Amino acid sequence: MILNKWGCFPITRPSIDLLEDNERAILTKPFVYIRPECPAEGRPVQIWMALPGLEFDGESKPFWYWPVGGGRYQGPGRLAAIIHDEYCHRGRDLGNSPYASGQVHRVYYEAARCAGLHAVRAESRWFGVRTAGPRFARNPGEQQYTLEHLRTLAPAGYAALSQALAPEGLTEETLPLLFDAREAA
Repeated sequence: MILNKWGCFPITRPSIDLLEDNERAILTKPFVYIRPECPAEGRPVQIWMALPGLEFDGESKPFWYWPVGGGRYQGPGRLAAIIHDEYCHRGRDLGNSPYASGQVHRVYYEAARCAGLHAVRAESRWFGVRTAGPRFARNPGEQQYTLEHLRTLAPAGYAALSQALAPEGLTEETLPLLFDAREAA
């Protein structure tokens, strides 16, 4: 589990199968990023989930950058890329993202920082997705995921999160305090 002031990845090894072209992969189990609340923005804790069946290309970066920054499926940015690709696909291709593209691109940055990507690298990659990434509007009819969705759709992620809450003496209702404790540390 990765847990810090930037959020939480209850599972750090996404379950994927590489497709025959070796450039794309398919997600075989749910993958989750939990974004901390932001009282200044009036935003509660958010559950961002990529569901099985997502076809994605890892972290998009030019091949000449791979010797320095790793390949598409290497390094901390790959975790953020899965979440980012899920919501870009939903927004651009399906029209059913509960978030607008600007929010999705911002979450890429926050998830990459959560996963351990250095601030300068995360900023530069965030700039890339903001300028070259898809643009789409939020679909107000789409529901955002909740802890109940996490419990039913990604039981392994929910179990990992529950294990993290227990030693801290926290429950689902006091989940925001988990991130507050990490920020103070």
